[in-house]
Amino acid sequence: MTGNETIAPADTAEPRKRDIWDKADIIGKLTGSILIPVVVASTGIYVNAALQERASKQKTFEIAITILQSKDSSIPQLKAWAQSVFAETVAGANQPLPAAAQKELSVRRLPTSGVDVVPDITAKMEGFSAVPYKDPIGQWVIGYGHTRGVGAGYTGYNRNSGQGVSGR
Repeated sequence: MTGNETIAPADTAEPRKRDIWDKADIIGKLTGSILIPVVVASTGIYVNAALQERASKQKTFEIAITILQSKDSSIPQLKAWAQSVFAETVAGANQPLPAAAQKELSVRRLPTSGVDVVPDITAKMEGFSAVPYKDPIGQWVIGYGHTRGVGAGYTGYNRNSGQGVSGR
């Protein structure tokens, strides 16, 4: 193309010269047909990478939570790592973990659920009983609300062994 070619519009028989706008239109269509798929593919790759990173962070956080809930005290380095992951994740949620909470987390394990809190509540509300008794719904209870395997002849339960135990 030399720029002097002529084209005939569909509604007339006279050919007209291609001007700069016709050439820009052709270049724009060609560029658009190449550029749009590239942008869509790039965006897809970026979103996929972001989702994979988020899933990886979530899995790491879940592992840290599991370690912090563990009763195993022979893994202090692993617990320290889990505490740092927990603190970073909580801080990333715009809710930094207070220093006192971090210190308590290093001493106590993280509750696995609300069930871990129940023994303390049960102990405060029901108190301790070294002898089995039937509660208001007819279930045998001993200690601080322990119910599994408890019957009328259940023995060998003292305040130290029963503290914090709940079979509910």
